Amino acid sequence: MAENLKQRTARNLFWSGFSSVTTQLLNLAFGIWLARKLTPEDYGMVGVLMVFTVVATALQESGFIAAIANLKKAEARDYNAVFWFSLFMSLALYAILFLCSPLIALFFNKPALTPLARFVFVGSLLAGIGTAFSAYIFRELMNREKALTTLAALLCSGTTGLVLAFSGYGYWSLAWQQVVFIAVSVSLRIWCVPWRPSLQIDMAPVKRMFGFSSRLLVTNILNGVSGNILSLVFGKMFAGQMHLVGNFTQANKWNTTVAGALSDVVKPVAQPVLSTIGDDTAGRLRAFRKMTRFTAFLCFPAMIGLSAVSEEFILVTIGPVWVDCIPLLKWLCIGGAFIPLHALFQQMTVAAGQSGVYMRMNIALIVLQVAVVLAVSGFGMETMVAAYAVLNVVWLFVWHFAASRFVGLRLTDLLRDTLPFLVIATAIVLPVCFTTAGTESLWLRLLLRIALTAALYFLALYLLHAEILHEALRFIRHKA
Repeated sequence: MAENLKQRTARNLFWSGFSSVTTQLLNLAFGIWLARKLTPEDYGMVGVLMVFTVVATALQESGFIAAIANLKKAEARDYNAVFWFSLFMSLALYAILFLCSPLIALFFNKPALTPLARFVFVGSLLAGIGTAFSAYIFRELMNREKALTTLAALLCSGTTGLVLAFSGYGYWSLAWQQVVFIAVSVSLRIWCVPWRPSLQIDMAPVKRMFGFSSRLLVTNILNGVSGNILSLVFGKMFAGQMHLVGNFTQANKWNTTVAGALSDVVKPVAQPVLSTIGDDTAGRLRAFRKMTRFTAFLCFPAMIGLSAVSEEFILVTIGPVWVDCIPLLKWLCIGGAFIPLHALFQQMTVAAGQSGVYMRMNIALIVLQVAVVLAVSGFGMETMVAAYAVLNVVWLFVWHFAASRFVGLRLTDLLRDTLPFLVIATAIVLPVCFTTAGTESLWLRLLLRIALTAALYFLALYLLHAEILHEALRFIRHKA
C-alpha cells in the first residue's frame, strides 16, 4: 500500500511538473507570436475587461472546487449540487454582464467594447459548466488528465488566436483565444470524468459546503481585483489612448507570469504544511522561515534579473512596437519580486485561521493601490506604475506587522531571511549590466546577462555557505 501511494504521488508530481512546464512554454510561444502581430491597443481593449471576467469566474466557482476536495467523502450528490449551482450562477452572471456591457463601454468611452465584452464573458459562462468536473479531477488527483486537457486547450486556443491575428481580426483574436481555451478544456474534462450530472437537483450539499467555500470565494475575488485593478483604472484614465493600457497589460503579463510561477513553487506546499503543524508555534515559525528563505532565494535574482534585462527581453521577443512597455516592466518586476513573499504571509494567515486578517489586508491593499496611483496620476503612467511597485515592496512589512502576533516572526528575522538574497542579487545584477552594456547584439547581451547573473549568484551563495543552496542541491541529488 505504501509503495502504491509513493508511486501515485510520484506520478502526480510528474504530471503536475509536466503541465506547469508545457503551459509556460506554450504561453510564451503563443504570447510572443501574438504580440508581434497585434498592437498595444488590441491588448488594451481586452485587458480592461479582465477584472470583470475574473470576478465573474470567482463567483460562479464560489470556492466549491476546494470545498469538495476538503470533504472526507465526496458523493455524486455533492458534485451534482455544485454543477447546478455553478450553472445557474454562471447563467445569471452572464445575463447581468450582457445587459451591463453597454455601460462598461460607456465607462471606458469605447462603443466597440459592447460586442467584445458580451463575447469575452461567454468564457465565464462555459467555465460554470465545468466547475463540478474540475472539482472531480482535482479531488481524484487526475493530474495526467488535467495536464493533457490543458495542453490540448492551449494548442487549440493558441492556434485559433494566431490564425485570426494573421487574418487581421485584431483584438478579436485575443477574445477568441480566451473563449476557445475554456471551451476545449471544459469539453475534454467532461469527456475524461466518469461522473455525469442528474436532474435530481438538491442544493443541500452546497449549503453545507458554503461556510468553507465562501471564505475562498472572497479570497479569490479580492486577489483577482487586486491583480487587475490597474487595468481598470488605466482603462478609465486613458480611455482615448487604449494603446497605453495595452503597454501596461503586456508588461504586467510578463511580470505576473514569472512572479506567479515562483509563487506556485511554494504555494501548493505552504498552507498544507503549516496547517499540519497545528498548535506547534515554534515548529510553524521554523517552517515559515525556511519557506521565506527559499522564496527569497528564488524570487529576488529572477525578478531583479528580469527587470535588468527587460529592454533586451522585450525587443528580442515581441519587437520594438512594445518599446513603451519596457520601463513599466522594469518597475513591475521590482514590486513583483515581493509578491511571492506576500503569498507566503497569506498562506500563513489562512493556516492560522485568521481569515479576518487576510480579508482586511487584501481590502486595504486594493484601496491603497487605487489611492496611490491616483495621487501621482498627474506625473504619467510610468510614475503611477512605479508608485504601485513601491507599494508592493512596502506591503511586505505591513504584512509582517499584521501577522507578527500569530506568526511570532520578528522584523529582524524577516530581514535576516530575505535581505541577504536581495543584496547579493542586486550586487551581481548591476555590475553584470554595466560590463555587458557595450555588447551590440541584443540576443548576445540578453544571453550573457542571464548566464553571468545565474553563475555568479550560484557562486556567491556557494562561497558564503548559504544553507538554503546546499539544501536545494541535496534535494536535487536525492531526486536524481
